[in-house]
Amino acid sequence: MKIHLGLFTTTLAALGTSVIHAQDTDEDYFTVNIYGTETNITTSSWKPYDQNQNQGSNPLPISVDDHSGLRTIGNKWSAYSIANPDGTSIDVHENTVLKFDFKLDEDTEKGFNAVCLDTDLEQTNPSGVTNGKCIIMSSSQGWVSGNSYMNSNEVTQEGTTSSQSVPIGQYLTGPVNYLVIIQDSDGTNRTIGDSTIHNLQLVDESRGKLKVEINSEEVELENNQLSYKSGDKDSNQDTTDWLMEVSEDGYGIQSKFNSICAHDMFKVISNLTLLLLSLSYTSLVVGNQWKALPLPEPYVVTPYTMIEVTATIGQKGEIHSICLDDDLGDNGIQNSCVTLLLNQGANQFYNLNEQYVEGIERCVTIPYGQIRGLTSNSTTHISANYLVFVQDNDVGDKRAGRSTFSDIKIYERDQRPINMEIFDNEVSIPNVQLPMTNSGSNSYVQDTLEHLQDVSADGKSIYIEGNSWKRYKLPEPFTVSKSTVLKFNVTVEQEAEVLCVGLLKDNDHGNMNDGRNDVFCVSGTEVTSSNNAFRVIKPKVQEGDGMKSIEIVVGTFFTGQVAYLGLAQDMDNQVGTEVKRTAGKA
Repeated sequence: MKIHLGLFTTTLAALGTSVIHAQDTDEDYFTVNIYGTETNITTSSWKPYDQNQNQGSNPLPISVDDHSGLRTIGNKWSAYSIANPDGTSIDVHENTVLKFDFKLDEDTEKGFNAVCLDTDLEQTNPSGVTNGKCIIMSSSQGWVSGNSYMNSNEVTQEGTTSSQSVPIGQYLTGPVNYLVIIQDSDGTNRTIGDSTIHNLQLVDESRGKLKVEINSEEVELENNQLSYKSGDKDSNQDTTDWLMEVSEDGYGIQSKFNSICAHDMFKVISNLTLLLLSLSYTSLVVGNQWKALPLPEPYVVTPYTMIEVTATIGQKGEIHSICLDDDLGDNGIQNSCVTLLLNQGANQFYNLNEQYVEGIERCVTIPYGQIRGLTSNSTTHISANYLVFVQDNDVGDKRAGRSTFSDIKIYERDQRPINMEIFDNEVSIPNVQLPMTNSGSNSYVQDTLEHLQDVSADGKSIYIEGNSWKRYKLPEPFTVSKSTVLKFNVTVEQEAEVLCVGLLKDNDHGNMNDGRNDVFCVSGTEVTSSNNAFRVIKPKVQEGDGMKSIEIVVGTFFTGQVAYLGLAQDMDNQVGTEVKRTAGKA
């Protein structure tokens, strides 16, 4: 693909073309629709593409199916001149889409099938210049590399037909002079390979803008998809051959996939779905993709920032994640992304404790600000400029992995504080839910971070559902003496494994196994006897007991400063190969 100098106003005679517009001919021809104009291209106008690729004596491609298709047998690299009726070059615009049907009757040997648009008869792009692009529909030699190639996200198998819709204008713009059909078959027998291209079209289609809602106003987010990468790696993980697409109405995936989490919260960004441009609207995100969409304006992440998403992992890749980031991923900040499903290996993202299950649609509410480590007195400020989607599958041909994302909302959750009476004074405790643990390694293996505890409107009740180990930092520490008494009411709707209240000292990890007896368990199927981590308060409260009043002379167990209120409901039992974390209500 040599650089084509000068004005692209070459005449038909200069190009040596046999392009016939809207007229009959006795010669064999095939039809291409170029921006609404039916263009007949004679098969005898064939030119060899890319120098010496046409080894062997295979016949020229011929038209089939009433001139709507072009059939190629054996190894053949075929170029045909294309032009406007006035002889000027065809312009490819940013919103140009190349459409065609591809039928593969016999696969190639050590080769591939491709359709290209080019300015010249050379396949390679000069350094730093893109003046031609080839779309690979099928390959018998694996992934085809090179800056002039785009690998289709779904390989056409022998004996099948695929419909291709390629946003060629996102990869190549400007004048082109040649339509190229490649059937590369470089094995010992170069006559192997039989395929047909049907219904070739160049059309301009506006790329759907993503409709979002920001501060009660619907905003159309520009569909400007940027490659994202993990940390400070030199090369992108993204497969740039593929793009994402929003649905025709701009709201994302079709209604049969829609669901919302079981609460009504103000939405900032909603109804995003990722599909691939080369697939139909009913298809899912396919293959390795790391894509970032610019937000219309920066979003300031606080301790109360939430991300809510409905997602389905139709086929597991290596990683499926959603992210907010201030840049395109090259600053090395961990936990910018939240992984919904980690299929293999490890990553620097935050992994949901309760991972998604393949084939099951699920809505999850993610305490994103707290995952980023923000607290009520944080001096760190995070400004998000990009909404990011990661479907990592960079092993093999990169095509495995399918998922949908929809009904995405970014918002600030209710900041209702906890109102606790401490020595006859009502104290307002910020509703920033930090994890606590019972791990000797100080890791937060017990907590399901996405299971937030719900504080009532008056701040005097806390509802816990599922596995949830949280601690709340007090505005000021208080001191427990030998006569200090802890009082509270508790109702167990569904008994979990452990239900405890803690008065924790100040440490970085919130470990209830902190060397003093400051955690008190009042219910749970696994609460049988006291240990180094907690004291058992009897009689235990059981499911169906109704509200019970608890009074503990905590000063008989420990004395000293208290910096955190801890509430832990443990529910991480394993049933078969699956860990159940959603049971338990108190």
